[in-house]
Amino acid sequence: MFEHASELNPEKDEGHSEDNPIDLQGVSTFEIESLLHFFDPACILEGTDDIDLQQWSAILHLCTMWSYPKLRERAMIEIETLNPSLKDYILLSRKCNVPKWLELAYNQLCQRDQPITVGEGLVLGIE
Repeated sequence: MFEHASELNPEKDEGHSEDNPIDLQGVSTFEIESLLHFFDPACILEGTDDIDLQQWSAILHLCTMWSYPKLRERAMIEIETLNPSLKDYILLSRKCNVPKWLELAYNQLCQRDQPITVGEGLVLGIE
């Protein structure tokens, strides 16, 4: 995945030792751990039932950033099966460029009988 990273910025000589790792700006340790957990052979063989919404969201974010369309689609499917809140759909839609989730959330917010919650209002920019 990162075999050619040092070619992007040869002055830094990143990734050739533990003392000089590849700098993955904008990527959290949790996101990397979530992606690595998904690639763990046990997870592949036994299933992904132990991966929660936060982990799938992290996987989706990395797959969007690094252009892995098949894994991105898998993460989207898995997230949908976990029935995220409308607030989660809005946040993920914006962060990971999933327009259909934004439309879905807005439609459901407008059509439901309950008022918008404080958390939803903050996400929508309503104070």
